[in-house]
Amino acid sequence: YGLVLNEVGLRFTFDALLRGFILGLGARLFGDDGVRAESLNDAPLETEDWGGSTLTSHHTFIVRYRPDEDRHLDMHVDECDVTFNFGLMDSSGFEGSDLAICGMFGSPEHRKHIHTYKHVKGRCVVHSGKRRHGALNITAGERA
Repeated sequence: YGLVLNEVGLRFTFDALLRGFILGLGARLFGDDGVRAESLNDAPLETEDWGGSTLTSHHTFIVRYRPDEDRHLDMHVDECDVTFNFGLMDSSGFEGSDLAICGMFGSPEHRKHIHTYKHVKGRCVVHSGKRRHGALNITAGERA
């Protein structure tokens, strides 16, 4: 129940989004030392160079979660440097399906649960593609 947006004619749209916005954001959050921000609103970011300064491609897709179809997404790491996980739907339309976040792949705590995030429409969670994460079970409604 997923759709790869590059395969339905949207590659050029997301190429432009990558060049115009996401590359700069990725560099400021997870780029090399020369461009990476140290704080955001006076709070230390404590991020590392995860390749954010060199983003050149994307794998853009949408997954639909429903209790009777794809209920969750197993814990995994992505095949990318930086992952942008957008909330596209109002959270009042579904229950569950929160984003579970664990440690970095290869670290001693890669299986340790660190945080659970409830998606908010219009907000984006940005993290290293090597951070283990997954979607918990959806119990009601539909989320994309």
